[in-house]
Amino acid sequence: MILLRQMGVDIHFVPAVLKSFGYLEICFGLIVIINWHARWPLMITIGAMVGGLVGIARHSPAVFHAAFNPLTLNGLMLVMATIALMTLPPRKRPG
Repeated sequence: MILLRQMGVDIHFVPAVLKSFGYLEICFGLIVIINWHARWPLMITIGAMVGGLVGIARHSPAVFHAAFNPLTLNGLMLVMATIALMTLPPRKRPG
């Protein structure tokens, strides 16, 4: 909630934004599970984690001192998605 407020979200919209982000995360998690053999969900995950880190660093740099801060959580997801991407079998080339 504090992060959204620091990013400029009006206090009245914070609950709706949090709920929307939660539903979006659940839906994207299902997409990743359903498309476990595809590269594009992992690439989106990597991009989202980098974008999230940049956004938080820009608007709320003080939260990086907390125990479970965005660097550890987003960084873990970034590394896990990168490892998953690297361990996928090579794509078949047409022809």
